Amino acid sequence: MGVLDMMVALAVAGLSMPAGASGGERPTPRYEISVERLNVAAAAGKSAGDVLSDNNLKAQLESRLGDTDVVRAIVGDAALAEMVGASHVPTCAPDCDEHAVLTVRLILEDHSSLDFRLPVRRTSADALEDTARMASGARITPGAQ
Repeated sequence: MGVLDMMVALAVAGLSMPAGASGGERPTPRYEISVERLNVAAAAGKSAGDVLSDNNLKAQLESRLGDTDVVRAIVGDAALAEMVGASHVPTCAPDCDEHAVLTVRLILEDHSSLDFRLPVRRTSADALEDTARMASGARITPGAQ
């Protein structure tokens, strides 16, 4: 079973968000991690603007964030165990991808950031380009680097 299937089960079971997560109006956990934790050599010394302008690098980061071991390292063993325990719940409706999502804010070496959305039943994340921020907090406009 993939991590995303476990996330669906967690959402269907109505389990609480793990400690260290924050969310908005809907239960979308957000974790902040440094780019070094992904072990993507091409990301060394890069900024969020660099990620936006380099589709290959963006795809590498999206792929790594969908890896089960990476997700386990982000959310922790306890949360992952809850997800596995809830995996016996029947599959939810087709629109559950909109509700069971893990959001990860990736902090790059220059302290700029970019959010990634990891929907259920997916093996890769999606970069949320409109969330790119410089270290100062100023928005980075895609294509304007």
